[in-house]
Amino acid sequence: MVYKLIKNIRKINVSYIYFVLILFSLYFTFTLSNIYFNSLSGADNYKYIENIFFIFGEEKKAYDNQGLFYFFYVAIFIKLRADTFNYSENSIFLSETIQLANLTLFIFGLLGYYFLSKKLNFHKNLSLLLIIFLIYFPSLYYLRLNMKPEILAFALIPWIFYFFENYLETKSKVDLFLIAIGSTILVTSKGSIAAMTAFCLLVKFLVHINSFNSKNVIIGFSILIICWFGVLGENYLLNIGNILDREPEKKYDNVAPFEFIYTLDIERLLKDPKKDYHKNSLFAITLIDLQNDYFELNWKEDSVLFSKNIKPLIVGSEKNPEKNYPRLLNIDWQSKNIIYAGPGQEYLIYFKDYIGLIISLVFMCLVLYYFYKESLTNKVYILFPFFGIMILIINSIFGFPQNNFDPLVGDTLKVFYYSFLIPLPVLIVFKNLKRLKIKNMLFLILFIAFTIFNLGFPKANNEMFDLAIKSNVENTLFCEINSLFIEPTFITENKIECSEINPGNEISTSIRRIPIFSTCLYFLFFVCSLSRIKKNEK
Repeated sequence: MVYKLIKNIRKINVSYIYFVLILFSLYFTFTLSNIYFNSLSGADNYKYIENIFFIFGEEKKAYDNQGLFYFFYVAIFIKLRADTFNYSENSIFLSETIQLANLTLFIFGLLGYYFLSKKLNFHKNLSLLLIIFLIYFPSLYYLRLNMKPEILAFALIPWIFYFFENYLETKSKVDLFLIAIGSTILVTSKGSIAAMTAFCLLVKFLVHINSFNSKNVIIGFSILIICWFGVLGENYLLNIGNILDREPEKKYDNVAPFEFIYTLDIERLLKDPKKDYHKNSLFAITLIDLQNDYFELNWKEDSVLFSKNIKPLIVGSEKNPEKNYPRLLNIDWQSKNIIYAGPGQEYLIYFKDYIGLIISLVFMCLVLYYFYKESLTNKVYILFPFFGIMILIINSIFGFPQNNFDPLVGDTLKVFYYSFLIPLPVLIVFKNLKRLKIKNMLFLILFIAFTIFNLGFPKANNEMFDLAIKSNVENTLFCEINSLFIEPTFITENKIECSEINPGNEISTSIRRIPIFSTCLYFLFFVCSLSRIKKNEK
């Protein structure tokens, strides 16, 4: 019987299993963020909401002169879900809507990476495995939590370079057209995104310059300029300034010392891998923030449920001095803890941070190894996040185009700002994996477990925590489904009562300002991308 079962399992197409896992992972991570995180609590989201108000006619000016399309995209989702909303009383509704909009962009980006990986001769199953990995990658997860245009960059970057690779094969002017449109959307969205996108494209172009004739270069660049001027004209009509024309906040009106680039206090990194202790070190910030929330603006933010009631998996034996533990690691079945009886128990609070540091170091070692091993075209993709860091360094140290560094925090170099480029070296690392190796699947399972653990699980429930979870679940889009899994976890007899969302009536969702040209560009890019894929996949 067992033999027959195994035989039948082997007959199942593995691709179908991966596809189901992808769908489950998207739903699972989306549900977690909706219940345990409020997007209005994230970094500067209380400022960026002004752009939503600007679109709805509640504000006379947009915030920070950033491109309006992404915020218009979010506003459409708010409009589709409610005719009015109350900002002060319905933060849960707004948070979920922001994350829902981000999810659709994230899925579009994942689809782009799937086809880009196939363009680079990935096996289908390995491409799907890559997608699952990206869903759980911490530096990409917090792109989905915040209302910032970096998630738009994640959505478009893989498509832009898919069409770049396709052009190298076909020399089709259609690919140049799509590259130009996608690039226009990004270079007009935010200053840092514009600089990173432009530099990555320039380097990629120089590597393959012999594949371009002057005529095609002129055509592609002309389309980019025309579209760019179209967006600038639209921004002028909407009373939105240039993305580079912004006044820095007083605390950011500084430049970083040059030592910021190479300073690394290893002892302090190991003893105190936490916020503000490494404000003078690019290396330390990058190593911690790559896999963790170093600046405590996402799942470590004090006000969100991710950071509440965390039940530690490993505790020191010093908490139970009356007991004599025979081994270095012991299991307390009653409290469901692993008891560590060795030295350095005071550092157990940083257990997750240490695991994150190890993963970051392994990832960087793999990146450096494959940079040495891979062809020139793949080397370029590996360098993309480093190009992002370089742009931020120029901004921080040289104050170009304006001062933008807070010496008390050092958050100008947070991984979030270039996280949309991180999947490119991940792509190259995965390219070298053996698709049928069990160890790869084991690694993926352990990585997913770490991510969930890193987000603040498992939880130590109490009555107050149960009530907070209950309130959030009742206000989610998939309340009926979520309640089936969440309600049994309560230690109280609270029942989740799903009801129709009633956001309130303070602010009308009548859209007063529309970035028509930018929206048309995105819609054209979206439709043409899918059409191009359909043609190429025949």
